[in-house]
Formats: sequence, structure tokens, C-alpha cells
Amino acid sequence: MFCNKLSGLTGALLIMLASETTFADPVTINITGNIVASPCTVNGGNNALSVSLGDIQASSLQTAGATSPAKDFSIDLTDCPTGTTNVKVVFSGTEDTEGGSSYYKNSGTAKNVAVALIDKSTGSKLGNGESIEQEVTADKTVTFELQTQAYSVSGGALPGTIQAAITADLTYQ
Repeated sequence: MFCNKLSGLTGALLIMLASETTFADPVTINITGNIVASPCTVNGGNNALSVSLGDIQASSLQTAGATSPAKDFSIDLTDCPTGTTNVKVVFSGTEDTEGGSSYYKNSGTAKNVAVALIDKSTGSKLGNGESIEQEVTADKTVTFELQTQAYSVSGGALPGTIQAAITADLTYQ
């Protein structure tokens, strides 16, 4: 009888040891994210902007450094959300091999001509990788006043078409 009680106790002890909880190393959970500014409406919802330089006389681009008259245009942002305080635009495109990073390559048929993009307020050229930044106004708008013109680095422009594609990447802050 004592043996039965002892074996019952041993059995209970074995069950208690077998059901003992085992603990593993703790797991770390890393949570990340970003709070970003919402976009403004660009050019009334149109993500393409076409600017025509019009007809330019080849004779006006015969000397080195000659330019066509500047053509004004703008990138207009409206309905900027509350919390968006600044907008930065970075310009990119194919650089003109002769004019360098301040000018964009003419992919049209006219020869000895590049395209300049200009910040109208400062007169600064906005070549590949250049940027400008402006504050959002109280009426939740931003207007980037720009100009473009044809430029002949070495002169001797030959008739044909002018075409350049410039991308404007907007960053909201």
C-alpha cells in the first residue's frame, strides 16, 4: 500500500514535470511607416504640358550663343492639402552634348540647337538635376513661373523641328 502511494506520487510528479511550460526568447516587433504630404492638383489634373516655341528664323540662331525669344509658361498647383507647406520640383532630361548640363538635347530635326529651361523669377537655367522650391500660399496654391527658349551653342542653326522632353518631379513637404 505504501508502494502504491509512492508510485502514485511518482506518477503525479512525472506528470507535473512533463507539463512544465517552456519559455522561448522574446520576439521583437518593429513597426515602421511614413507620414507623407498628399499631392496637390497639377495643371488642373493634366500631367502633360506642351509648350510651343513657334516658328524661329534659322538666321536668328547663326551666331554662337544666340537664343530665340523666351516663351513663358507655368506649372500650376492647386488644392494643396492642409499640412503641405512646400513643393520642390526637380527637372530631368537628356543633356545637350555641346551645351552641357544647363541645356536639354533637341531630339527634333533642327541642327545645332539645344533647349533651355529657365526659372523666370531668377533667370537661372534649370538643367538636368536642377531644382526649385516654393512655399504653398494661403489659398493652397503654388505657381512655378518658367520660360523656355532655343539656344545655339556654336551657331549655324539649320532648319527643322525642335523637340525636348523634360520631366518635372514634384516632392511635397
